[in-house]
Amino acid sequence: MTTLRAILLLLTLSCVCNARLFAPPSLEELKSRAKFIGILKPLKTLKTDEAYEGDLHGLKKEDFQGWVTTFEVMTTFKSDVEVGSKLEVLYFSYAVDFGRPNGAMFATFVISPVQRKVITSVDDVTLNQSMHLAYRPNYLGYLTKESNGSYRPATDQYDSKFAFIEIPGQ
Repeated sequence: MTTLRAILLLLTLSCVCNARLFAPPSLEELKSRAKFIGILKPLKTLKTDEAYEGDLHGLKKEDFQGWVTTFEVMTTFKSDVEVGSKLEVLYFSYAVDFGRPNGAMFATFVISPVQRKVITSVDDVTLNQSMHLAYRPNYLGYLTKESNGSYRPATDQYDSKFAFIEIPGQ
């Protein structure tokens, strides 16, 4: 019986231990890689036909969708870009949702204000319900600048989320 338990334990562990080994970049690494560090306000996002370049992680280039988000520069900490100007950032996502565990950490941006439902109640009796626009976040972005003048996250494209820190906005 002990041997059977040991075999079952080994089988269980071998199934669970297939996680992708990944260490997010530290802020020091992001600072050293980035040519632009600043607070960005997303304005619009469009699909692009730009091909994915980077580690495919067992997928094909066609499995990725390119995106370009236009941002307004709100503040800069490291850059020659003027506050108030616009810049475009190229990044990627899966072309279809694979529902893949241990998959990518792609950047996403909230363009429209987030709606919140507010319910006022006392002793489980609803007194009032209302919807209001809560906020639209800005992002602290760490970006690299390409030779053609475009920007990309200062991380691997597969884990671009780590190049952006969401800052609750208004």
